[in-house]
Amino acid sequence: MPNLLFQPTQRNGVILNTQDGFCYLRYRTASKQETEYWTCELRPACPARGITRNNRKEFEQTKQHNHLPDALRCEIREVKNNLKRLAADAIGCDTTTNILQTTLMLTSAAAKARLPVVDHIKRNVQRSRNRAQMPMPQSRDEIQIPKQYQLIIPITFLLWDSGPATNDEERILMFGADLNLDFLRSCNAIVMDGTFQCTPQHFLQLYALHGTRMEGDDHKPGQAVSFFFLFPNKSVDTYRRGFNRFKMFLPGWEPQRIMMDFERAIPIVSPR
Repeated sequence: MPNLLFQPTQRNGVILNTQDGFCYLRYRTASKQETEYWTCELRPACPARGITRNNRKEFEQTKQHNHLPDALRCEIREVKNNLKRLAADAIGCDTTTNILQTTLMLTSAAAKARLPVVDHIKRNVQRSRNRAQMPMPQSRDEIQIPKQYQLIIPITFLLWDSGPATNDEERILMFGADLNLDFLRSCNAIVMDGTFQCTPQHFLQLYALHGTRMEGDDHKPGQAVSFFFLFPNKSVDTYRRGFNRFKMFLPGWEPQRIMMDFERAIPIVSPR
């Protein structure tokens, strides 16, 4: 009995690869669901036919091929399927280049020579990633953050989500980690700064809190970004809600110095 490999097609079909290097497309399934009928993937040029029985455990070729086998076609198809699968599942540091390198490491030189050029493969990977991503929300209330995007594995990164707007309170997101909390507790000063230039859609401001402390034998100042806020506006109430939540993670901590950019609402509610 030949070794059989079944692969999905782009149109949700199934293709059968046999160990002798021939490929077949499924074109009909018997009523019992245990028997399937296959034609050569080069039809109608090739008349070859085959039948699988016993839930794809047995294969019988009923008509012969009129061409030579091509074992590389199976490997190339497997490479493309793996690229799409990895692209759909990719998060974080799994960039397009990383996905491509991971897949090609296990690909034979002969198969690599018959693959499309790298730029074309990368575009296909990017399309697969885009199709697998969640659609862009139309408002802040529609934002749903999957669990895998709330973590910097295995650490929780999304510390607070105020949820959909209620009672005129717009949505706020706060990001950080336990390591940031530990660092900030050891700091005697913080630097606060916001930007309106690189915020995601539906938010007005990205606001960052940097902890500073003296480090090393020469006591040079060290600084690290500890917390991020995504604010919907720059009102006093919004800043107060965000900073009050921030202080809940560091009870009793009071920095000696706070440095900030000029924003009239900030000094009123600064986290001191």
